[in-house]
Amino acid sequence: MSKFNHRRAFTLIELLVVIAIIAILIGLLLPAIQKVREASFRVKCSNNMKQLGLAMHNHMTEKGHFGTGVDDGGPQKDGPHFKRSYVPQFLPYMEQNALASQYNYKADWNTAANLLVGKRPLEILICPSSPREHKDTGGCDYPVPIAYNSTAAFNSGLTTNVMELSKQGRGFWQHPFDAWYRSHFPGTPNPPPPTPPTRVEQVTDGLSATMVLVEDVGRPYSWSRIPGPTNGTRPAAAQPDDFWSSDTHAIYFQAWCNGSAANGSTVNCHNDNEVWSFHSKGANYLFADGSVHWMRETLNKSIFLALYTREAGDRPGADWE
Repeated sequence: MSKFNHRRAFTLIELLVVIAIIAILIGLLLPAIQKVREASFRVKCSNNMKQLGLAMHNHMTEKGHFGTGVDDGGPQKDGPHFKRSYVPQFLPYMEQNALASQYNYKADWNTAANLLVGKRPLEILICPSSPREHKDTGGCDYPVPIAYNSTAAFNSGLTTNVMELSKQGRGFWQHPFDAWYRSHFPGTPNPPPPTPPTRVEQVTDGLSATMVLVEDVGRPYSWSRIPGPTNGTRPAAAQPDDFWSSDTHAIYFQAWCNGSAANGSTVNCHNDNEVWSFHSKGANYLFADGSVHWMRETLNKSIFLALYTREAGDRPGADWE
């Protein structure tokens, strides 16, 4: 008499229960996975900035200065200048000798030959948290801080007549002597004096308390927390001024949002030449001593601006992180 082994199969109800349990587990694990992913992005972003800081210090060691943050071109007293961002001068110190040899330093960044170089994507210049669909368009998520204006000074409780380019308002990098500068300072000669490179002795507030690079992530797409028609908009394609060689990669700080002047935020208002990050509740900052610091967007405004300036004599204190 033959014997048969009978296997007990899953019932439909048991199968549905198993599927439901798996779905619940996935739902519980997904936020944790996203947090780990974002943490790794933040670390990678910080490492990008550290590498850029190392390139700047190697430049300073060889040249005796940090170079210029941005050049707006035009005739100046020391000869002709050419439009560019801070990046081209540091290419040889970023292990990008091939690009440096192809870049024409005696021409504007948007000439045909230099555009071919500027379109080459550099991973070190892109924050991995950036949602941009075109990360291969040669963009730059780390602009240089130039100055902050009187509105920002007023909202931080400082004096209302702080000039943008005075010691009280000047960032680590000197603002270029362009037409905008001459309009604010009518006595400036024409052609104006050259934009001086930043030297260590000029950073009297201390290298460890002065920002060199900040995050302004996601361009050419427009992102904003300020209600309006441009809130979170995305242009259809990368704009021609988004290349890392463009002279638009500079911060002229003035935005204020997410509350009143008394309790508003200094960052994450929008990414139109302001501090903007896609990290959760804060951003990475490169300081002049080569260190990278994570600071929350709720950082006290006066402390933020003290760290923003290089020679204002304003100290942030010992517990600003």
